Amino acid sequence: MSSPSPMVRQILDQAMQLPVEDRRQLAEELLAELEHERPPAAASTAKGPYSDWLDAAGSVHSDFRDISTDKYPHVAAAAEDDQPET
Repeated sequence: MSSPSPMVRQILDQAMQLPVEDRRQLAEELLAELEHERPPAAASTAKGPYSDWLDAAGSVHSDFRDISTDKYPHVAAAAEDDQPET
């Protein structure tokens, strides 16, 4: 592992001045934040440019109805319009 940047080194030096319980709390909060962050771009692009979208496919819900949601009545109405009058 490479040495930390000067800014990280400064933060670490300041954190070491904190009481032990505060350092533990700081470490827990930093780890919790890291768990919620997205993976690096290189890891995401290794699966392909649309992998995030594909992972989310089928997981979205909408309360709005459109033609594709209720297509059969629309198709039936269109088919009736094409019928010649007798």
